[in-house]
Amino acid sequence: MKTQFDPREARRFAAFLDECARDLRSLNVGAAKALFDLHAAHWQDGRFEQFERLYEEASVSLQQFIEYAERYAEYLRRKAEPIERYLNRRY
Repeated sequence: MKTQFDPREARRFAAFLDECARDLRSLNVGAAKALFDLHAAHWQDGRFEQFERLYEEASVSLQQFIEYAERYAEYLRRKAEPIERYLNRRY
């Protein structure tokens, strides 16, 4: 079985994961602030509490994904480094 690994593509995907993680983190913070503001100003009933619990669960899952994406991006960069050195010596 032949393994193919393009370090440029791996670095490109790692950068994409980093960008997505930053965007998702920012959106999650913005949503949390908007939810807090909405509750403080206008929405104060049992349905809010139900929605807030669901949001918190989703937020925790999203945070876990963000952390995993950041770790995987770093893994890809570390993996690309020795392969790039090897390819640069060959050509």
